[in-house]
Amino acid sequence: MRRLAEIVVGGPQMAANQRPRPVTPGNVWAGRLTSFIHSPRLGKNIGLALLAVDHAVCGTAVTVEIDDGTRTGTVTVLPIRDHRRGKWESRS
Repeated sequence: MRRLAEIVVGGPQMAANQRPRPVTPGNVWAGRLTSFIHSPRLGKNIGLALLAVDHAVCGTAVTVEIDDGTRTGTVTVLPIRDHRRGKWESRS
C-alpha cells in the first residue's frame, strides 16, 4: 500500500521536475518522488512522493536519486496556504 507524502530535499536549488525518482530510506526501495521544485517562499526544495505506508512517516530520512547523483531528504508536513483566510497553516 502506498501513501502520498511531502518531502524536503537538501542541497542546492533544484529545477522543477515531474519525472519519477527513486526514494530509499537506507537501502530499501520505498517509492518514487513524483514531482519536485524549489520553493522560494520556504527556501527549500520540496516534493511529493508516493511511498510505502511504513516509510511515509514524518521525520523519516530518505535518499532521492536525481540526475547528478543522490540527495538526502526528510518526509515532512509542509505548510499549506489557505487563500480564503490569507495565511499559512500547518497540517501537523
